[in-house]
Amino acid sequence: MPEVARRGYFRIDLADNCNIRCIMCQAYNALPVSAMKFLDFDAFARNARDELGKWDYIQLGNVAEATIHPRFADFLRYIRKEAPAAHIHIVTNAKTLHRFADLINEMGNCTVQVSMDSVRKGTHEYIREGSSFERALKNMSLLNTGRIRALLSFTLMRSNVQEYLEMMQFCQERSYHMSVFPMILRSENGVLPLNLVRESLWFDMEHLRTWLQEYYGTDYERAVGTASGASEYVSEFSCNAHYQDLNMDSQGNVNLCGKLSLGNLNHNTLAGLWKSREAEEFRVQVETDRGPCMTCDYRQRCLSPSMALLENHFSEELSAALSEQTRDAIRYDRTISDQEAQWLFVRDVGNKVGVFEIAGASKGWSARKIRALESPGDYEMGDSWTATSRHELHDLMRRDADSALYVQLLESWGRYNLVKYHGKYWALPLALGHLNITREADRQKPGILLADTLEDLKALCAGGKTWKPPKLVESLNGYNLVAYDGRFWGIPLAFGPYDLAQPVNQTRDGIMVAPTLDHLQQQVRSPFRLFRMLRD
Repeated sequence: MPEVARRGYFRIDLADNCNIRCIMCQAYNALPVSAMKFLDFDAFARNARDELGKWDYIQLGNVAEATIHPRFADFLRYIRKEAPAAHIHIVTNAKTLHRFADLINEMGNCTVQVSMDSVRKGTHEYIREGSSFERALKNMSLLNTGRIRALLSFTLMRSNVQEYLEMMQFCQERSYHMSVFPMILRSENGVLPLNLVRESLWFDMEHLRTWLQEYYGTDYERAVGTASGASEYVSEFSCNAHYQDLNMDSQGNVNLCGKLSLGNLNHNTLAGLWKSREAEEFRVQVETDRGPCMTCDYRQRCLSPSMALLENHFSEELSAALSEQTRDAIRYDRTISDQEAQWLFVRDVGNKVGVFEIAGASKGWSARKIRALESPGDYEMGDSWTATSRHELHDLMRRDADSALYVQLLESWGRYNLVKYHGKYWALPLALGHLNITREADRQKPGILLADTLEDLKALCAGGKTWKPPKLVESLNGYNLVAYDGRFWGIPLAFGPYDLAQPVNQTRDGIMVAPTLDHLQQQVRSPFRLFRMLRD
């Protein structure tokens, strides 16, 4: 398909962890800070060369904190060199922003999006645990708003919803822009903190209704702001992400429009991934019937962005746990109290996840599992768990919850990761990169296998035969000769370590394949091949 003149957003996570622990983001509670992994700068610089300038926006930090990367400044300088006209969007909690503020101001044409949820020290540090209110303010003051755009990201919840006007004034006084969106309640590994249920504006309906009607007026049923700007009239056919949007995680896994894994930048060029056969076939499919868009997990929120809808306050898995009777009882225009609505919610989701009351202990953390009793508002407390760290406590809660919604990695098996989820066994192709099968869109991706038992799943993976990994036969004339999948493959030594089991790696330019070892050896020894190598 023809190349688009300009691409939209390239979102890059430089790390897989964070340096604070925000209460509404449990993604890192199960991980010690010491277990951080970072994107390989040298591989990125080598394989992204001559492509970055084709994007209008390059975002550093998508899920995790970007500025903790040891070579964050190198990423900034390289991206600006390769993409002088691109707008660089940096998402940060501002804890380490002082190290890079001068460089960001010097480069210009940047947005620095700072997560800040209160104008009060106690509230901010409660929500953004591990952050210093004074340090955040000081580091933000280092930004030159005459050269860059400072954007303050405000997550609304019960604790801060009444500060909305104060936050607007705070931003106006400092020439900051502001984005705001209510917290979306999620569980992590089958664990849901009770304090987040209490923080949800869906259970503080008086303030939610007031906020929506006062600040959105007659449009409150349609639009809500986002960090990158809200689009009020989105249809199934107006999204152009298949030509414009690319995401990459800290391991180099590249994903097109949030739907299709293209491969890994550590082993492939960005140009090759963007123009790969898989990417082009996906774009043709979208243009032909918009089929992938119908299973897009962002579609509901794009087409129905109103915070007056229950689905826009709870993750897909939590929404699905609610019975029709509960959904009707706790709707936006309900007549029951917030307390009863919260009890109904805990009663239903408690059958799918573990709901825990969590507190700081004298030398660590403690948690107790909560169960809704028969009478509205009544709860039963389970045994108390204690741990010296958050990630240790999270593991104890996960085990106690024993939730079918917990995705348990069992083992790697050939070209698959085998996991247990929802009482079933799933084989996730490595070629698809990172998957979150708690999301319907990821569960619908091609190549995923499902079975009732682990043994049945392994049989499906093997296709009735025992899977054998690639086997190195010999090295010859600058190639590794490898036996795999009934054929013989010639892989240039220049490729370095190479995972042939990933389908996307089997079509890379320069690889040879033959039905027998003799045929492959003849190709590798071919004088024409040697001439072509010398010419190139």
